[in-house]
Amino acid sequence: MIDQLRSLVARHCESLKRDMAGLEKDIDAIGSEPELSAAQIECAIAKTHKVKGSSGTIGFQDVSESAAALEQALKGLLPLSAALPDEERLGQISDTFARLADLVASLKPEQSRLYDMQFPADIPARPERNEEDFCQRQIGSASSCQI
Repeated sequence: MIDQLRSLVARHCESLKRDMAGLEKDIDAIGSEPELSAAQIECAIAKTHKVKGSSGTIGFQDVSESAAALEQALKGLLPLSAALPDEERLGQISDTFARLADLVASLKPEQSRLYDMQFPADIPARPERNEEDFCQRQIGSASSCQI
């Protein structure tokens, strides 16, 4: 069980790195495209929300919290005005994304709080059924019972 969990955590680390590459493109577009659309911002919010939720579930709380901060900063761009967001807001988004990207770039599976999670010992298999004992408990007589 622990090996399966560790494998899941390792796959999540790799998936996060791919997700961040796509999110970086969205963040760059938010800062540079003159015709910024609400759909572009909502896409970046959705990707950030995914990073936040999946990282929290997998045990990377710091990544989840950083993604939550970025998600809130992006939500601050909506409703979208006709002009590009102001430099201060873009700077906040860029800085918040950079912190998140740094966390993800240096992420190792062993940093997950789930990586070394202790599980209870496996539940032992059900003991062999002794037919006489079973019959004795069920009907009070072992001699007249057949299973």
